[in-house]
Amino acid sequence: MDPEGVREIFFAESAVGLEYGVRAAVTSLPYLARIKDSLSKGLHLPLTRKLPKRLDAALQLSPGLHTYDAIVLADIDPTVLDADDLWNLLAYVEAGGGLLLMAGPNAFNRAQRGWGPLDPALPVEITLTPQKRTKLWNEAYRPEEPAVLPVEPAAGHPVLRGVNGPFGQTKCGQECALRHGATALATAGECPLIAAGTYGRGRVMTVAAYPDGLPDSLFASPGWADLLRQGIMWLFGRDSDLAILRCEADRSPIPHGEGRVFALRLDPAAPGPVAARALISMADPGWLAAGREPQYGVPTAVPVAFANHAVGYQFAPPSPGRWKVRMEVKGEGWANAREIEVEVESATGLKLSIRDGRYVTAPGWTLPLRVEAKAPVEVELIPSWDRRRPAPAH
Repeated sequence: MDPEGVREIFFAESAVGLEYGVRAAVTSLPYLARIKDSLSKGLHLPLTRKLPKRLDAALQLSPGLHTYDAIVLADIDPTVLDADDLWNLLAYVEAGGGLLLMAGPNAFNRAQRGWGPLDPALPVEITLTPQKRTKLWNEAYRPEEPAVLPVEPAAGHPVLRGVNGPFGQTKCGQECALRHGATALATAGECPLIAAGTYGRGRVMTVAAYPDGLPDSLFASPGWADLLRQGIMWLFGRDSDLAILRCEADRSPIPHGEGRVFALRLDPAAPGPVAARALISMADPGWLAAGREPQYGVPTAVPVAFANHAVGYQFAPPSPGRWKVRMEVKGEGWANAREIEVEVESATGLKLSIRDGRYVTAPGWTLPLRVEAKAPVEVELIPSWDRRRPAPAH
């Protein structure tokens, strides 16, 4: 944490560019947090932002490891770290730091070596698998196609309080075994896909999977977004933040003109007084039509009801589109939030999108569009740069 109370996270990832959702989770925290980015560009190259070699918080404006409230290493092969880094990470965790390790095509059992002195602090045992075979091998190497497995959440850990699914599925789970005393937060088959444990005064989480491109991937699921946000709070050591016992959020499409109630059930023991609010924002339909990630507008604050340790909001969307509802709650010394994305459909369920992802045209080019609807509709396309009104397209 910096002198002004902003949480700081060291986030190192490989240059492969996989999207784990870490930045979105940090942005969605109910208090300020800042990411210090670092990239791994190869096994024989150092991180672009190196891990500090000291354990203290700061010395003459030079940060130490304990400057960071949590350290996240995503798809990082331990080969890019030296022995001092590994021993310092062990000491960082033992002294109360939070560490999150995430798998990838270069990490966990796909890495060139293990975590060495840091290994005893991990909640799982990672089995290294050789990725290359030399010419001494006579048989051809044909890697097996990984199975697609559903991700099943567990229960009984503070991180899972008030976290709802679905959690999607994964085909990139990596082999590991749960250590004694650790807790599996989610499994895929027999693999403890997400695990948590303690070491000394610190905490460690591992995620033995990585984004795989599946349409219902774990990393694109609403359950993952909530679990990762809660996991970061837990790594911070802020157990009091985990005060939401249940989140009642139906994410199925809402017909325009209807409403829906979203509710949070709070722990009665959470220190008060409790303040709550909801923020709603609509995604830019142009970005959605182009097949891009939702880009939400400026959120609007709306009133909520609070009674008997429950917060409720009656969502009545003013127009069709993709909406985000953010519910925030806080009390003395704690805060938490939930974000709910939901589609509001028109009476006909009309959707217009770009068929092949191309959204820039030039003279002589065509713009392929896809129109979806539940009932017959008449669509008239009027380019903003052309004053002529084209014939209706059916």
